[in-house]
Amino acid sequence: MGRPVIGVLGGMGGLASAAFVASLYRRWAHRPEAEQPRVWLYANPAIPDRTTMLEAGQPEVLAAALTRDLRALLAAGADRLIICCVSAHAVWGWLPPDVQACTLSLVEALVRDPRVGTRRRLVAATTGTSAAGMIRVAGPDPFLRPGPAALATIHQLIYALKAGLDPAAAVPVLQTLAREAGAEGVVAACTELHLVAPHWPVGELDLLDPLDCALDALDAALGGRGPAAP
Repeated sequence: MGRPVIGVLGGMGGLASAAFVASLYRRWAHRPEAEQPRVWLYANPAIPDRTTMLEAGQPEVLAAALTRDLRALLAAGADRLIICCVSAHAVWGWLPPDVQACTLSLVEALVRDPRVGTRRRLVAATTGTSAAGMIRVAGPDPFLRPGPAALATIHQLIYALKAGLDPAAAVPVLQTLAREAGAEGVVAACTELHLVAPHWPVGELDLLDPLDCALDALDAALGGRGPAAP
């Protein structure tokens, strides 16, 4: 049996999901083209706004839209699914069990990452993700939660990135908020912040990106990419 087909449900926003697919292929760039993964991106910007649905108390509406599109990817032949939106994982419990079984959870990939717990990191998320309280681990909590003003700033920054803000401009904002919170790093708890990761400087503050954690998990599902060619 060959490597599985990866189905990415994106469009939430479109720039982030396209960047995720590009990141996956960069990981495999050292392999011959014919050995690289098959990836199907279904970018659907018409999926209801996640924060709006969560704040309106309508998780079932969001779950129905996600289920429809995830089933479309499965029907088209995808084997392993990823929802390229952290906020959407707030309705994980509303997804049918058979769909859950085929889907790699960004939240699970994050909290199982061995780097979690090594530093105190500020959770940078939308207000919807923050209110859902998804980013948690068993035992001592290594995550710092932004206060109301900082959370509003982060939420606005995320939506500015969706609208085309230069991702490099987000770096100093996030670093300032992290330092003010006494954090040693930032959790990119919104897939839009995957756009920021390439601009994040190496230094005292790190950026832990759930999409990078998911790529590590996908490497195992794809049989391991192995070390990059010298």
